[in-house]
Amino acid sequence: MASSVAAAVQETASGNITQAEVGIDRAAAIVSAAKFRSESATPDFFESTSGQLDRAVARAPQNARLAEHATQMRIELAQLRSAQETAPPDTRSLKKVAIISPYSIPRDSTFDPSVLGGNFVDATQMASSAEMLEPPFSRSFADNVRVQKLTLAGAAQTLDGIRWRDVTFIGTRLRYQGGELDLQNVHFVHCTFGFANNDRSARLAAAIALGQSSIDLP
Repeated sequence: MASSVAAAVQETASGNITQAEVGIDRAAAIVSAAKFRSESATPDFFESTSGQLDRAVARAPQNARLAEHATQMRIELAQLRSAQETAPPDTRSLKKVAIISPYSIPRDSTFDPSVLGGNFVDATQMASSAEMLEPPFSRSFADNVRVQKLTLAGAAQTLDGIRWRDVTFIGTRLRYQGGELDLQNVHFVHCTFGFANNDRSARLAAAIALGQSSIDLP
């Protein structure tokens, strides 16, 4: 994997963008296979690989296709990092509340244990494509929606337009379309990511791959 990314950096420097894209795609496939085999990697691996991707993209900053390939690679890295994360030890002691259909969050509100009647949202009986929490339509900070002090498991969740605080996702399909985003002490355990292929998604995926739990994309 490392040699594929290093070769991509060299090909970019030489102006061989297509070959650089091939190298990045090859590396992404290797990372995806590692996740499938439940292999793990050290923090140094994620840091060095992210740095190599940064260098490749920086050498052709105007090439949108190269950036798109790099973003997909970053998403694979984020999924590998999430796959080897473990739930907090106190998860079993949390008060679970099961939901079987999307829960709508109104504008100008905070969704927390006082609203739910528990601190663990169990959406594992919902379809993996079903939205767990539905915020107002605009998906922007203007709606003033906050989710905090909860563990959320199963189903799917769009991150855009919500301020997330002290939240752990477990086995959730996370979506991000590139909108306003505020994550503070948010953790992803065995999650998958369906992110739009853009610069903001690249920044989010890179942060997750590097083990960062807080990121602000206004």
